[in-house]
Amino acid sequence: MSEGLARDHLRASEGPSDPAWDAFVVATAGGDVLQTTRWAEVKREVGWRAARLSFERDGIVLGGCQLLLRDLAVGRSIGYVPRGPLASQGDRTVTDAVLEALTDFARRHHVLYLKVQPPVNREDMGATLLRHGFVASGLEAAPTATVRIDLRPPEEELLAAMPASLRLHIRQARRRGVTVRSGGPADLGAMAELIAATARRQAGFAAYPARYYEHMWRSFSAIGQARLLIAERGGAVLAFALLILFGESALFKAGGWSGLESRAHPNELLHWTGMSWAREHGFRYYDFDGIHPTVARAAQEGRVLPQPAANRVPHFKLRFGGEVTFFVPAYDFTPQRVMRWALRGVAPRLGGRRAIAGRLLGRS
Repeated sequence: MSEGLARDHLRASEGPSDPAWDAFVVATAGGDVLQTTRWAEVKREVGWRAARLSFERDGIVLGGCQLLLRDLAVGRSIGYVPRGPLASQGDRTVTDAVLEALTDFARRHHVLYLKVQPPVNREDMGATLLRHGFVASGLEAAPTATVRIDLRPPEEELLAAMPASLRLHIRQARRRGVTVRSGGPADLGAMAELIAATARRQAGFAAYPARYYEHMWRSFSAIGQARLLIAERGGAVLAFALLILFGESALFKAGGWSGLESRAHPNELLHWTGMSWAREHGFRYYDFDGIHPTVARAAQEGRVLPQPAANRVPHFKLRFGGEVTFFVPAYDFTPQRVMRWALRGVAPRLGGRRAIAGRLLGRS
């Protein structure tokens, strides 16, 4: 630890509750729901446990990170830090100290492979990670781009930013009897069925078990940070959207569609309703929480979008008029030399297969 941080206290925490840490994440630039203890509890449903490393001075958190760990055989594990580490006011000295503690933790706790995806807008962290022994990652386990709609303009302007065909579909959905309502515990069974139907129909969509999405809704709705929207027609549930509310954003974290009633356009009305609700409740952004990077890059550069094959979701998200945002690239740390060699061989083959890489490395 540097001399400037000699008075700081390193605190390690693995418990399910850490109010001081969560308060720091909410208050810090770049703070993300993926760094909260509630998200760690959701990931526990699919085999991950969490450890938090935080630096404090007089009881105030200065920086740190939440690390997700998946245990392997014989006391080994792999680790993932999504949208971290965080530091108050982006303090680079604090960031250095956190990374020093993180790599030391990886060595002492036999973490064979560690992935770090820095916070949004912290491109400067790349050089710092390289200095601490990380290398640019060849494995894409989480979204590297997203689409965000700025909700501050009037609704008329938001609609005007969409293609005329999408505005028509929203109106047609209403005329054809589609309604969108708030969901609750009684809808969790239908939500699970819609996720399963989507996974069967949509190429490249690897769904988690139903209990994962149910835990996500229960955990965040308990503190008023989740909104479940259900699209119906004639009493039949057609689609759902699960929004996680954090900071300035309503994040589209999960969704599903039966595949039925496509001419009634339930998904178009579903997301427009989500945008309208988020705007009315003071959120600045409606975030689709991920888009295929090839499509995102083409959209950002003004090129003709790649033609959709079986999966039309990226094109659907772009139709709502949002801005494409790229995340800071991920970096990897492997304490053992033999693992570095293995990673160099495996990464190029897995890098383009996001569903597999996500399963292995903790898709967000």
